[in-house]
Amino acid sequence: MLVAFLCGDGHGAVETPTILPSLGALEPMVHSAFRDLEKHVMAYMIPKAFLPVSRIPTTMSGKTDRRALRALAASLDGRALRPFSASDKAPAKTSGRAILIILRKLTATQLKIDAPDIGAENNLFRLGGDSLAAIKLAAAARDSRLSLTVADIFKFPTITGMAGAIEGAITSHVEEYTQFSLVNPDTLSGIIHDLDEDYGLDKDSIEDIFPCTPLQEGLMASSLRSGAYISRHILAAPADMDLARFKRAWERTFEHHPTLRTKICHTEDHGMIQAVVRGRIDWHTVTPPAAIEEIPMTLGAPLAQITLLASGSARQPTHFTLSLHHAIYDGWSLPIILEYAQNVYQHSASQPGPEQDEKAQHQPSFGSFLKYITQMDKDATAAYWKHRLDLFEVPEFPAYDREASYSPLANALFEREVKLGSGAMVHTTVPNLIRAAWAMTVVTHCGTSHALFRETLTGRNAPVVEIY
Repeated sequence: MLVAFLCGDGHGAVETPTILPSLGALEPMVHSAFRDLEKHVMAYMIPKAFLPVSRIPTTMSGKTDRRALRALAASLDGRALRPFSASDKAPAKTSGRAILIILRKLTATQLKIDAPDIGAENNLFRLGGDSLAAIKLAAAARDSRLSLTVADIFKFPTITGMAGAIEGAITSHVEEYTQFSLVNPDTLSGIIHDLDEDYGLDKDSIEDIFPCTPLQEGLMASSLRSGAYISRHILAAPADMDLARFKRAWERTFEHHPTLRTKICHTEDHGMIQAVVRGRIDWHTVTPPAAIEEIPMTLGAPLAQITLLASGSARQPTHFTLSLHHAIYDGWSLPIILEYAQNVYQHSASQPGPEQDEKAQHQPSFGSFLKYITQMDKDATAAYWKHRLDLFEVPEFPAYDREASYSPLANALFEREVKLGSGAMVHTTVPNLIRAAWAMTVVTHCGTSHALFRETLTGRNAPVVEIY
C-alpha cells in the first residue's frame, strides 16, 4: 500500500515520531491534493492513506528514515487507517439510519452473509465482494429507489461511504429511450428499404433499429471469417415435458427479450446496424444421427436458434439445443434467459397468462444502453486515454509479425485452479489479482518495467437505469 506521511515543521531524530490522532488542519489540503492527483496521475501512484506524524524521522546522516516510517504504518490495521484514507471518504453528509439499514441488508444478501456481521466501516471487497457483487448491489439499490452506481461502490466500498454517496448524488435527467430514436429520421426510410431489399425484412416486421456497438461489429466480422463466437448449449428435456407448453414458454421468452430477436445487417450507406424483428421461432426437430442443420449465423440471420432433438422413433424430444451468437449475449445474461424461460414454463397454465412477477413484466431496452454509448464524448474519451498511455512504450505480448500473413487464433484452452489464502483479498478483488498476475507475466517475458494489455468489459457499470 502506498502511504504519504505528512508533517508540519517538525523534523529531526531527537523525538520519537508518532502518528497524530487526526489530519486536523491538514485535511482540506489532503482532499484537494487527492482530487488533483486523480486527474493527473495513474491510480497506483496515488497514496491510499495520508498519515500525519509528529516528526519525520531521520537517520544519523540526516536522510529520511524510511524504515521507521514503514514501521509506523505497519502498526495500524485497516480500521485504524480508515480516518486517514482520502479515497474512502464519501461526501460530507450525515447518513440517514434508514439508508444504512437498507444498504446493510442489500449487501448481506449479495454477499450471502448475516447483516449483523457487516460493520458500517467494513470494506465490501474485504468481506468477499467483487465487481459482480458491486453490479448486483447497484441494481438492488436502484430497485430500492436508491441512487447508487457501481463507480460509487468502488470509490466508497463501506456502508457509511455508500450512504454518503447516495445522499450526495445528483440525479441527472436521462431521456427515456423510444423506438427508432437512435436512427436519423431522414435516413430511416432508406434503411428500411435496404433491409427489405437485401434481407427480406419488411417495414411491418421491424420492431426497432439501432446501430451496433464496436464490440458487436468486431464479433460479427470475426464470426463471418472463422465461424467463431457462436455457442451451442445442449440441454436435457424432462421425460414428462409438455412440448406445447415448452414451446409457448420459449416463444414468450423471445418476445420478452428483444435481443433474442435481433438480426445484424450491413447496409451500403449506413454500415452495420441491428434490427429487432417480430415473429415466431422457427421450430424444427432432428433425430440423431442426423446432423443438426441450423441456419448459419450470418448477416441478416437469426442469432438465437432452438433445435429439438428426438431419440429414435420417439416424437418426444430428449434434448434441445440453444445456439446463440456472442453479439447478443454473454455469460451473465444466459442464466437470466434460461431462468425466465423456466419460470414461464412452470407458472403458465394451459393458456398463457400474465407474469406473476412484476419485475418480469418490464425488460430494460438495449437501446437505452446504446443511447448512453452514442452520447458519450468520444473526443474527451480519446484525449483521456491518449494522456494516460502517452508515456507507455512497451512491446506487445506475445509478439508476432503483423506484416506477415499469420493471424492469431485462440483454439486451445488451459485451465489451472489456484486457491487464494484468506489474506489475499485484504486490499483488492479477484479480478484485480488476475490482472496483476498477468501484468507480472508480461513484464517478466518482455523485460520491461510496465505492462500494457487490452481487456474487454461488459459495460454493466454504465450509469444506465435498470442495467444489471
